[in-house]
Amino acid sequence: MADWENVTLPVHVHTAVHTIVPIAYSEEYKKAMAYFSQYRRRLVRALNIDPHQELAFIRQYTVERPKNYQLWYSLHYSNLRRHREQMVSMIETPEVLDAELADLALVLLEEPKNIHGWQYRQWLIRRFDAWDGELSFLDEMLRGDPYNNSAWNHRLFLLKSRPNLLALKQEVGFIKEILTIDHLSNRSVLNYVNGLLVNAHADIQVALHNVLESFDLLESFRSTYMTA
Repeated sequence: MADWENVTLPVHVHTAVHTIVPIAYSEEYKKAMAYFSQYRRRLVRALNIDPHQELAFIRQYTVERPKNYQLWYSLHYSNLRRHREQMVSMIETPEVLDAELADLALVLLEEPKNIHGWQYRQWLIRRFDAWDGELSFLDEMLRGDPYNNSAWNHRLFLLKSRPNLLALKQEVGFIKEILTIDHLSNRSVLNYVNGLLVNAHADIQVALHNVLESFDLLESFRSTYMTA
């Protein structure tokens, strides 16, 4: 506790007295949340703390405690402040962004269903226009685990956010590759196909239907998802 000796007013998490199913916070978690809260963000702003320093601090704890949603929110805040105030030059920004995406990739590979990590990654990509290379990152992740719903959802986000007919045509080939691994029990990829078909170009619809038919999945797909 030596690092916190000068802090005398922690902000504790309060739970309603009559909560039916209270969250079983550990004492360590309660203590961490009491000090690391909105109060810290206010201090960072009031004291004009170097955002590089704060970002490094948050990153360290995010890797150690990837399920802590307040840490992910703080990353949003730090990046937004840094970008808005232009405290990182145009040359340095890509380096910092690449480092964040790389660290985040490690977190997601270790815990692939971390919704906070995926939300933060989507925010980073959209906010800093970091679309290049993201599909390749997912290629490797899904080849390693073709049942990863979170990764498929992120892939759908990428292709729906920036519709591109050529990319979608190439995507048909990737779907075929994944179905070759397992076409009998992989519901994740079929959910993804259903998402792609929504408002899809006619050529893409035909191509996806042909892929499903080649694996003898088209009829069952139609009966499950009611896709014409």
